[in-house]
Parts: sequence; C-alpha cells; structure tokens
Amino acid sequence: MSRNIALPAALLAALLFATPASARSFTVSAAGNSPSVAVDGGGTTHIVWDTVDDATKTSTTHYCKVLRSGKACAAGTERTFAPAMGDRDFAGPRVYLPGGGRVVVVTSRCCSSLDGPDGQSHGTQVIRFLSSDGGGAFDAGAWIGGTQTPDVGAAFAPGDVFLAFGISAGGTGVAASPITGFTGPTNTITPILALSGGIGVGATSTIAAFNDRNSVYWAKLAGDPNAPGAWGTPAKLATGDDTQVTSGPKGPDVFYKVGESHARYVVRRLTAAGTGFGKAVTVSESGYPIFGNVAQDPAGRIHAAWVGRYGLTYRESSTSGRSFGKLRALAKGTRYFHLVLAADIKGRATVAFDGNGDASRVGGYTIG
Repeated sequence: MSRNIALPAALLAALLFATPASARSFTVSAAGNSPSVAVDGGGTTHIVWDTVDDATKTSTTHYCKVLRSGKACAAGTERTFAPAMGDRDFAGPRVYLPGGGRVVVVTSRCCSSLDGPDGQSHGTQVIRFLSSDGGGAFDAGAWIGGTQTPDVGAAFAPGDVFLAFGISAGGTGVAASPITGFTGPTNTITPILALSGGIGVGATSTIAAFNDRNSVYWAKLAGDPNAPGAWGTPAKLATGDDTQVTSGPKGPDVFYKVGESHARYVVRRLTAAGTGFGKAVTVSESGYPIFGNVAQDPAGRIHAAWVGRYGLTYRESSTSGRSFGKLRALAKGTRYFHLVLAADIKGRATVAFDGNGDASRVGGYTIG
C-alpha cells in the first residue's frame, strides 16, 4: 500500500535549492538606476549605471569594476560620462567586453535636437565610449546613432557594431551603428509594438525576438541589418510575454514567460541550422515569477534570474542549455528591479539590479 510522506521543511528546501554560500552582495550606488554588467576572463564585473541630477534632469553614466569578493566599486576604477546637459538616458547604459582588453560603454541621450554627422537633425544621441586598457582610461566618446534608442534591447555584434532595438515611428525597429561610424535612421522591422524583447547574436545567426500582449515573435537577420527587408517578416514562436534574448557561442536563446495562474519562465535555444528552436525548457518555479532575465556565457551556459516566491532567485544551465541545476535563493523580498546578468567562461556570474527609481540602490550579487 502506498503512502504519502510529508517531508520536513528543511529537507524540502535542501532538495530544491543549491547552497547560496558562494553568492556575495555588493552596492555601487545608493542613488542610481538602470545597471548593465559584463564579466571579464578574470571574473571581475564591469558595471555601468545611470544617475539623474534633480535640478537639471541631466543623466550621468557611471562605470566601475567590482571584484569577485568586492562589496563596492574597486578603488580607483569609477569613471563618469556626462555628454549632454539637460538630456536623459531613458533606455539605460550598456557595457560590453569585445576582447583585446577593450571595454565599450554605450549610452543614449534624449531629447535635444542636434545636427548629426550625417547633416540631419536628430533628437536622440547614441554615444559610445571606448577603453583599450581594460577600463583604465576611456576616450572622449563618439556619437554613433541618431534615431533609435535601445529601449527594448541591444547587442554588440561582430565587426564592432552596436545593435539598438526599440520602438520606432512605424512600430519596432533596429539601428546598427558601427562604433567608428554613424547611423541616422531606424530600420522598422515590424508594425507590432514590442512590450519586451531583445537582439541575440550567435556564431552563425542573429535574431530579434519580442512580444506584444500575449504572443512571442522572432525574426532572423539576413544581410545588412539596416537594409529594408533584412529581418523578413517576424513569425510567432509561442504564446507568452516578458521576453529576453541572449547572445553567445551556442546561438541565441529566447527566454519568456508562459501560463497565467501557474506562470513560469522557459527558454528555447536556436537550432544549429538557425531555422527554428529546440523545445521549451522550464527555468523558474511555477507561480508568478517576474522581472526575469538571462545571459549566455562563453561556454554556452544560460544564467537566469528572476523575482518569485523565494525572493531573488538564480539558476544556471548546462552548456547545452537543455538542463538546469538547482535554484539558488540569493536574497529574500521582492524589491529587485531591472535585473541584468553576465558570466565568464568558468560560469562565474553576476546578477545586478536597481530599486526601481531614478535614485535607488544599484547593486548585485557575484556567484561562483
């Protein structure tokens, strides 16, 4: 005769969760917003965030490094960029490590109307700052984009191209800007207004994925990303929302939420042929997880974080992306917004967040 056995709460927790002992918290600002992170080969976190001056409403972009055991910015590493008085960065800054000791910080400003390098008037400035010595010193910056801000998503593509993905005049569009050049117009790829989404760059394929109110769509790039028709017609991938996209060597992953009363995050990896996706793999607990985001590391692991019934929660996949380890509860509570992740080839990850305001805590956890 079978019997149901009630497990003690402590034993149940041990079965469900990996130990969070290797997760260390840090804070880089008590009055910032909109972080972005990258992790270098030594496990050091490169982080950027925005602050806003109350009097002038001017955004300043901040950058620093956080060591694996660090609780704040490493001494002497913080840099600031304030390229446009009175203008705001509504999309948030980005940071990339494209190799060769380079650090690229990209930030946008709205809404002063200025004449761009193309001779046209633009109300948006997408500006990049480049360091060639691992973040020790940055150049004076360059205006690389004049219309499209990365308010839905962004990626750094081969050839040193910044891909800004966001709402455009005709729907949702992309602007591909070489960091040594300038791109003025937006290439509108769909009349659908994306509520969330991103750009994913793999070894052989680049995709855009996004959702409207209840459907997730994807489109694959063929040719020049700024050329009309280069993204084809987006196709429906699934019913879902809260979409995010990774870039990485194993091909882009599309991460999104499915279900209603028993909602959960799932992820699907683009096939090697680039013509479709593998089956959906469940990542989060069932319930109503929110604010989920993902990143792929240089070995192909997927790193995911969200806020759910256990608080701020993290999980890591195998290099195939087809299976995940135990959940890690990094912190209790729900006051963790705008989650971003990055990890190095050894799987050492960083999860960063803000407190959902122009002047809130910006911090995170280093894991591994």
